[in-house]
Amino acid sequence: MIQILPVILDPIADDLGVTRTAVTAASTVSTLMGALAAFPVGRLLDRHGGRAVMASGSAIGAAAVLLCSLLTSVSQLYICFAAIGLSIAMSTYEAAFAVIVVAAEAEHRDRTILTVTMIAGLGTYVVYPVLG
Repeated sequence: MIQILPVILDPIADDLGVTRTAVTAASTVSTLMGALAAFPVGRLLDRHGGRAVMASGSAIGAAAVLLCSLLTSVSQLYICFAAIGLSIAMSTYEAAFAVIVVAAEAEHRDRTILTVTMIAGLGTYVVYPVLG
């Protein structure tokens, strides 16, 4: 969601009848929530592994994006973006790399991290034209 903000910024602002600044501030809330959640999420990953934490993060993110389609106020937008920030902390690069370091054998770790990075990069590259 954060990578596509430039594409969805104006439509969200227009739909809610607010400024672009108000929508951009929601993105900042998302980043701050992800930063605040990073240490607790790291502890969860260390204690319980990645499967449940990352699956939960993905579910939270999907629900937050779905709820974004039903927004009627800026406060709801901020709540959705806070949930998206939590989801990002639980299910994207940092969480995946922490799991890979523990789960992958040392001789395959570099290749595994490179594969995850390449697939995520390709996904980001493909999403812009699709959403544009």
